Amino acid sequence: MLRFILALSLLLPACLVATDPAQGDGWAIDENTTGAPLVVMNHNVEISRMTTTGGWVLDGGVGAIDFDNTASSITLNDNDTTALLIGSTGQLGLLTFDTGDATETVVVNGTTTVTAFHVDVGTSLFDELITVGAGAGALTFTNGAASFVLADADTTALTIGAAGALDIFVVNTSDTVPKVTLKGITTQDAFHVDVGTSLFDELLNIGAAAGAFTFTSGDASILLVDADTTALAIGAAGATDILVINTSDTVPKVTITGITTQDAFTVPVGTSLFTEGVDAAIVATTLQHFRFCGNGPNGSTPSYMGPVLLDDTEADLAYGGAGCDSLDHATEGNVDDALHAGFAYQVVGMACVGLCPGASAANDAIVFQLRDDTADVTGMTCTTSVLTGDGLPQQCTLRDPTPVTVAAASLMAVKMTMTDDACTDAGDDFECVIFVTF
Repeated sequence: MLRFILALSLLLPACLVATDPAQGDGWAIDENTTGAPLVVMNHNVEISRMTTTGGWVLDGGVGAIDFDNTASSITLNDNDTTALLIGSTGQLGLLTFDTGDATETVVVNGTTTVTAFHVDVGTSLFDELITVGAGAGALTFTNGAASFVLADADTTALTIGAAGALDIFVVNTSDTVPKVTLKGITTQDAFHVDVGTSLFDELLNIGAAAGAFTFTSGDASILLVDADTTALAIGAAGATDILVINTSDTVPKVTITGITTQDAFTVPVGTSLFTEGVDAAIVATTLQHFRFCGNGPNGSTPSYMGPVLLDDTEADLAYGGAGCDSLDHATEGNVDDALHAGFAYQVVGMACVGLCPGASAANDAIVFQLRDDTADVTGMTCTTSVLTGDGLPQQCTLRDPTPVTVAAASLMAVKMTMTDDACTDAGDDFECVIFVTF
């Protein structure tokens, strides 16, 4: 039964008027089919059934139309795209019922950027498909801790994709192997984190071949957990520790574990650089060494030592030998010489020693500088500790992690400089050994 709460102040002519109360202070009308207006002032009206050809104007406010029986319904015109419109003067189609055959639809029509459909309290339930036609921000969560609740134990609980590729993103809620699957196209990015950190709390299984793990930006790095003896282990089934990175605070190191009689560490092309010592039972390298020797500088005047070559015929070219004295001169051009006429090389290290037995040399240090065609070799200079004046030698060593290349047939020498003490006696001995790779 439909109840109207009306409060009209004007009784229109040619209308049907209820004049006797049927129940309490209300008015009862069994049926009105006249087509004439029905006007009731300041009373409730109970109507069993009404058919009218005109419009209704209700100004009863809240509860103007009140259904007080269960299973009440409103029956609209069939196969009509605008069977019922609910709105206002400026927007009549806020809510439209379309009863078109096989295309029955309820349309909510609001204003762009303004909420058109709002479920304030309770759950909004859609038993079939939802099509969202908006662009960016089409589905927006405005509260924190938002979530999607999917069907349980379903291998395709949620799939996101497009026509022709419906399974680009698949959420599997299987009880045994719940997972998220990303499926792209070969040679194309399938998973891309543009800004921010991608975090994997458990295993990451990469099945691609060469280039499966590629850095595309400079200054890339891999950050491991601190103070962990096995912060990163790289290997295979049966040999998971081929390469292990230990981030221990006391002895951080990288360990390579191979198989006896087989190469465990190989650099097929390029240079393998060790800026400190190498501890190994057997070390095979391609280093060659060359000696430079002389008698030492005369006071503050620099002196130059030339290389000891195979064609030198002096009787004694050992350290401290008389033959080395002739390889020392204040003029560089008198002693510099080519180490090889055909090979270019890189100088990776130098060790030098100086001895001045006289007491006058005390507190004086010696500076050694490798020279190439009368120019300093970048990075090839070292300074000894100060001489003690008691006949004890002082030495210095260096390793160059970024050696420059010396051209073939370059004239090489070592420049020696002291502060002001003379080391020209027969007992004054100087020598440098350089180590080169080709």
